[in-house]
Parts: sequence; C-alpha cells; structure tokens
Amino acid sequence: MNATPEIELADYVQLVFRRKLVVGLVFAATVALALLFTASQTPMYQATAQVLVEPSTNVDVVGAQATTTRADRARDLANEVVFAESDRVVNAVRAQVGADSPVEISANPDSDVLQFSALSDTPETSQMWANAHADAYVTERLSEATETYLAATSLVQEELDVVRRQMRFGADPDSAAMVTLVAQEARLVEALRDLGLVDRLSAVGQAQVTSLAELPSSPASPNWLRNIAAGVIVAGLFGIGAALSAEALDRTIRSKEQVQLATGHLPLLGSVPRPTKRRSRKPTNILPTLQTPGFLEAIRSLRSSIRIARVAGDGFNTVLVTSSGPGEGKSTTAANLALSFARSGVHTVIVDLDMRSPTIHKLLGLSNKRGISDAVLGANELHPRSEKATGGQLVDVVTAGYRPSDPVDVASSPDLEKIIHDLSFVYDLVIVDSPPVLPVSDTLALSRVCDATILVARAGQTKTKDLSETLDALERSGASVLGTVLTGDTTESKRYGYGYGDAAFGETASMLASTSTPKKKLRVAK
Repeated sequence: MNATPEIELADYVQLVFRRKLVVGLVFAATVALALLFTASQTPMYQATAQVLVEPSTNVDVVGAQATTTRADRARDLANEVVFAESDRVVNAVRAQVGADSPVEISANPDSDVLQFSALSDTPETSQMWANAHADAYVTERLSEATETYLAATSLVQEELDVVRRQMRFGADPDSAAMVTLVAQEARLVEALRDLGLVDRLSAVGQAQVTSLAELPSSPASPNWLRNIAAGVIVAGLFGIGAALSAEALDRTIRSKEQVQLATGHLPLLGSVPRPTKRRSRKPTNILPTLQTPGFLEAIRSLRSSIRIARVAGDGFNTVLVTSSGPGEGKSTTAANLALSFARSGVHTVIVDLDMRSPTIHKLLGLSNKRGISDAVLGANELHPRSEKATGGQLVDVVTAGYRPSDPVDVASSPDLEKIIHDLSFVYDLVIVDSPPVLPVSDTLALSRVCDATILVARAGQTKTKDLSETLDALERSGASVLGTVLTGDTTESKRYGYGYGDAAFGETASMLASTSTPKKKLRVAK
C-alpha cells in the first residue's frame, strides 16, 4: 500500500500560485470592502481630561496613620470610577450641559489618575464633554465628602450634648450611672477629636484636574491605517481560504499523482510541459513555434517510455493517441512523438483519423484536400507525404482528408482496418491521432484496430471523472491501453528548464522543412 504523501509548505505555496486569480480577486474584494467600510464611517474625535485622585489617609483608634496597600488603592480607585459614573455626577453634568454625558471613565492604579474620555463627531463637543464631566466629578466629590464629614460631626456632637445634659441634671455624681456617662462623654470627645484629625489629614483625599482636554486635531476613528492593515490581513486569510476551497472543489487533473489515482493500474508514460511560442513571425509549420528545450526533452522521455513498453510487450507497431475531450494536447503529442521517433531512426508515419476536427495538417503546414478518408471511400489512392526531421530522417504524414458524412462508418470500415494493417507492414511505427473518446464513438472503433492506445490528459482541464470514464470505455471496447500522458504540466517546465540552452530549439526549427515529394502509394483492396 502506498503511503499518503505528506503536504509540505511548498505545496501550499504552489497551490496559492496556481489559484492566484482566485486569491487576487478575493484579496482585492476584501480590501475594497474594508476601504468602503472605513470611508462610510462618520469621523469621531476623542478628547481626554485627567484627574489626579490623592490617596486617602486611614486613621486607627489611637489617631496614628494606617498603611494603605496597593490592593486597597486599586479598590479605592474602582470606587472612584463608580462615583464618577453615578447619577449624582451625571445629573450635575446634565444640568451644566443640557444633555446626557457620553464620557467613558477609566482608572490607572499606577498613577492614581482617572481619565475622562469623550467621543463625538466634532472636536469642540468632545472637548466640552470631557472637561465638563471631569469638573463635575471634582466638584461633586468635594461636596459629597463635605456632606459626609458634616453629617458625622453633627451626629457625634448631638450625642455628646445629650450625655452632657444628663450628667448636669439627671445623675448622682457618685452613682454608677454617672460613671457610665463620663465614659460615654470621653468616647464621644475622642470621636470628635478623630473626626478633626481625619479632616486635617485629608482622610477623604483630594481630587484635582491635572490635564484639561485639548481640542483634538484629527479624528480618532475611523483609523485608516489600522483598518487597512486589518483588511489586508483578513483579505490574505480569505484569499488563502478561497484557494483551498477552490482546490478542494476542483475535480480537474492537476498532477501526475492525480492521473495515476484516476487510472489506477495504468502506468504514467510521461508528462509534457505546456508549449510556449518562440517566434513572433508566423512560420509555414506551427510546431517549431510551440516547442521549447524543456518540451522537447519531455517528448524524448516519453519516446523512451514507449520504446521500453514496446520491448517489454509484443513489439506493437500501431499506436492510437486519444484523450477524454478536445483541446487536451493529443494531436500535438502525437505529432511530436512521430517526429521524435523519426529523428531517432524509426521509420514512422502519423495518420490523422480525427476526421471531425483534423489538426495534424495544420501543425505540419500541409494541405488537407486529400487524405485517408478519400482512400477509404475509394476516391483516391493513399499518398503519405514526407516531412524532414533532423539527421536526414523522414516522417511520413497521412492527413485526414475529406470529412465524410458519417465518420463512425469510416472509423469502423474494414477498408480502414486494411489500410492501417498495410501501413504497419511498411513502417516500423504507425501513430494514429484519433478523436476524443467521450464526445464521439469513433475512437472506440479505432482502438480495436490499433495495437496499443495512449490516453492523454491535460493538467487543469481534464476532469478526474472524465478520465476514469474514458479508460473504462476503452477497456470495455477491447482496447489495449498502454498508459497515460499528462500535458500542460507546469512542474515539468521547471524540471527541464536547465542545461539544454537553445541548441535543442535550433534542432527543432530545422526539422520541419515541408516537402511535397510522395514517398509511396498504398492501394486499398476492394
């Protein structure tokens, strides 16, 4: 059992580059939404006033100053925030300004400072609210402390007056009641003394505005820099997520591993990079403009795989090249394979049996007025035309010719089978370019005529389901499927991108000088 390959960081990077259009669109849309959202927000100005709250002094029973811990101070400041947000202070601000205060209050225990921050759509309003609330807090805090002190002093004084009246008029100086009253008087006098000490030591503490709110010069929100930075980060995450989703939903073949998974037991004969044009002017033959050194090297590797399969098998002579659907590179692969075998000394002919959409004559710059369909229908003899390959070798070409009214009848014709059979005796290798399998049924009939079939799939285009269905159809028809070829493989472009220079391209450019010299005639037995 093959182990599942581990996904590395490089695989994710390749995925993002492969889905760069999706990533780019999602990224741009997300950033644009962030900008629109920011632009649609009303500018808000923030002003902050600061109030220093001095620590209160605790006094013990003997009048000594007690120690205040950090926890005590934090609790005191929290209580100050509660008082600053109380109805008493809020009502004072409302009475002064005429509206409810939007101020937010926070405390910093490290500095004993309360911050009064106001947010408004105008700088002046935010400044006014912050200063008004800070002033109201200081005023009401002093008023509340004074009221508390006066109330406590008044209460103790009233109790002291009652005790002294009782001592003066109602008790025997030597009685136990008098002793009790004297003790009460001493306790109340001590309480008054303590209240006076607390007042002198500012037991309630003091509060003063240390920093008035200044007029803000720029909006506090929206924060363009922060929103754009957040938008870029979110856009990047969304883009990567969209790429992963698109990859998960994508059912097209993307790699050699996917081809092998879709075809099961079939070997992958080779993978070919996407052809790239190398010339700006339009030549007689199209193939030289499509081939690059990396492309040619991939074709050579594919040729070697087929040679090995020929040696390992029964030495087949006729090879059918087909695909699931149109535009998957079967004709380009077939033409380049024929040229590559011819250059290596193999007597080769390529036959275009895609009569619905013939392509070989376009790739080689030939006329398609007469071809194999005319020979099958008895209109003309078969005239293979020769194309020069490097090294003085020739590759013969049989074009499709006249398009019949029913290509299926031609594909299943005994006369066509006889022509292919005769060609296999004349040539070392016959390469047949056939129609795609799924759209038409021609190929299933042709596959029974040829010794072996090569199935071509295109990266980024061929669907996994279509490739599997094509293989099933070929095998049901009795075709001997040799293996698969992946075209348009971007990884192969990088693999073959080093060490070959332009020498291989120079070889390619000279290999297709067209000639109209007929090499041999094949007659169809009637």
